[in-house]
Amino acid sequence: MINLFKSFMKRPLSYDFLATNTQLKELLVRRISPALEAEGYQYNGEYQWIGPWENHSRRVIRVRLLKGAGGEFAWGWCFDFIPVPNGNGKGYHYERTDKSADLQLFVWSRDLISKSEINSRAYEFSLFGADLADVEQRLIQVFQRSKSLGDTWFRVSQGSDSLLAEAVRQSRQNNCHSPTPTYIKAFLLSALDQTDEGMQELDAAFTKEYRISEELQKKLCKKLQECRNVLVC
Repeated sequence: MINLFKSFMKRPLSYDFLATNTQLKELLVRRISPALEAEGYQYNGEYQWIGPWENHSRRVIRVRLLKGAGGEFAWGWCFDFIPVPNGNGKGYHYERTDKSADLQLFVWSRDLISKSEINSRAYEFSLFGADLADVEQRLIQVFQRSKSLGDTWFRVSQGSDSLLAEAVRQSRQNNCHSPTPTYIKAFLLSALDQTDEGMQELDAAFTKEYRISEELQKKLCKKLQECRNVLVC
């Protein structure tokens, strides 16, 4: 135990500096935003970039802060026809504005890593470093490395049928996404004129994934019916 304590106390000097969240936001504005804004994204000032509408959906890129002063990037779609249950289970809201936009159908960079790629930490950055310049350099490296994965995922999942296929794929996995992929799949099915199938999936989401009142369930079922054919050309 003593040796472990001594080892901790003798941390490498490269980890003596810890950037603040304010400094991180400044780095995002100065080094990450220009590249994304050139592609049509707008930064909302709170770790998130929002793309333009594309047939009732828009791309969202987010930084998620991790325990231990780390962070990673997420890549996802936000829809204007999907009501999202509130955290308290007593209501719902839409995420249609730049301020309210959020991840709905999404992945983290580590979700896109090949199973043969062992070093998942290569897709996480740290606020620890030798100095702020060191933190900045590592942030840029992780962003560039992650963006290639995110861009590929956006291309593969783009389009109504591809979005549904991605929701189906994720619904078969054990993940902690919120909204859940099953819930998103239900509304995508209805939007593609498969409302009966969507209702079945929504019922499954209520049964297995959401603890909400019957009154709210009825409201969301009605919303699912209202978005029928939204994505049908």
